[in-house]
Amino acid sequence: MKTFFISIILTLGFIGSGLTQPTPTNLLIYAALEPDQLQPIKTAFEAEHPNIKLNWVRAPIGTITARVLAESNNPKADLVYGLGGTSLIQLEKRGLLMSHTPEESKHLNKKFKSKNNTWLAYDAFLSVVCYNVIEGNKLKVKKPVSIEDLTKSEFKGRIQMPDPNISGTGFMIVAGILDIYGDLKGWDYLDRLDKNMATYLPSGSTPCTQAANGEFLMGWSVDIRASKLIASGAPIEFLIPSEGIFWDLEGAAILASTKNESEAKVLFNWIYSKNAMQIYGQDYAVLGRPDVESNAKYHPYGRQIIDKLIDINIEQMSEKKDSILSEWNKRYRKSK
Repeated sequence: MKTFFISIILTLGFIGSGLTQPTPTNLLIYAALEPDQLQPIKTAFEAEHPNIKLNWVRAPIGTITARVLAESNNPKADLVYGLGGTSLIQLEKRGLLMSHTPEESKHLNKKFKSKNNTWLAYDAFLSVVCYNVIEGNKLKVKKPVSIEDLTKSEFKGRIQMPDPNISGTGFMIVAGILDIYGDLKGWDYLDRLDKNMATYLPSGSTPCTQAANGEFLMGWSVDIRASKLIASGAPIEFLIPSEGIFWDLEGAAILASTKNESEAKVLFNWIYSKNAMQIYGQDYAVLGRPDVESNAKYHPYGRQIIDKLIDINIEQMSEKKDSILSEWNKRYRKSK
């Protein structure tokens, strides 16, 4: 009989504890992260913070930026995650981001911090040329070593790159070209490059994926996709042009309109934690925290790849973004 009463008490205890479990807060996040990054981040964060659930709306950087701007009078999301620095600056200047300094941000390199603490970066994403070695051997073409080489006649119709209106990687490439060449020579180069371009795609990853599949010889793409494909055995090389690598910061921000401020701040702080940084470090060579080592494979030069980055001004890139895209659309929107 004593055992029976103990069993009843324990059962009631379990039922009672179940009834008192708080309902998790759902955060809606507009994320430009790569699709295969979403679940590892969700799993790791929710394991540490079980009372907060992450709900993703995943889209390219340009699409998310446009959506947040369009929803400014009727905001939906709590945070943006995985946006390029140039897009985050655009949202900041329109007063759409909350100013907040999370505790973990004290570990970040100064270059990864915004002036007004409205957004913070956790890594840098880089543009690379994915070159299919098998296709190159079949065509008997000489592998390009510079950006200028991509305009050679033998590559006509054999290159793809992202559409800069939609893809943050695409805009990074166009803005980087204008930065190193200047406006006059930069647009002249883009005119010549356009003649060799097969298509402009709505994703920073797809040009590399299609090059890996042998659909095209080359794809000007993003480093995370190149390293993942090489790790899986794809017959591509990760080309670093002699002129250097174009890049942008990748970061996050709380939207000023969030109705879940305390929970959003918990996530915002976690995004810059060591645990989160180690997840990014599986794919990216350049991390925001110097106390976390990258484990990304197949990046040429390893962590020294940072020495190959061109010197760019993200603030200026952001200021010129609308005018750059307007000019690009006039010249190339209907060409492919």
